[in-house]
Amino acid sequence: MVYADATYYKNDWKGTVIPEAEVDKYLLRASLKVDIATYNRTQDFERLSEYEQNKVRQAVCAEAEAIYEYGEAETNVASYSIGDVSISMNAGTSEVLTSAIAVQYLNLTNLTCRII
Repeated sequence: MVYADATYYKNDWKGTVIPEAEVDKYLLRASLKVDIATYNRTQDFERLSEYEQNKVRQAVCAEAEAIYEYGEAETNVASYSIGDVSISMNAGTSEVLTSAIAVQYLNLTNLTCRII
């Protein structure tokens, strides 16, 4: 399910980053990542409060813009250091990374909490 449509992106979110012809594609991809980040608790979208629905839509728009601007991250940094530059990546991670701003919106809803 796509939680924010092109009209919401343009009129409510005031989005200008994603070209109009590509908005639907990025909103769909972002919605799928939001489903994963919320353990599919967003699937019953109409049962969420108006506040939760709005935060989910905002998270989708933020994630769509992040995907458009930076691509989709497929791995996670395990550690890094600055002196002599060293980066370690998590091997074989199946974690789907979501942008920090999208996670911040979702955290306001408690939909990302692992404990129910």
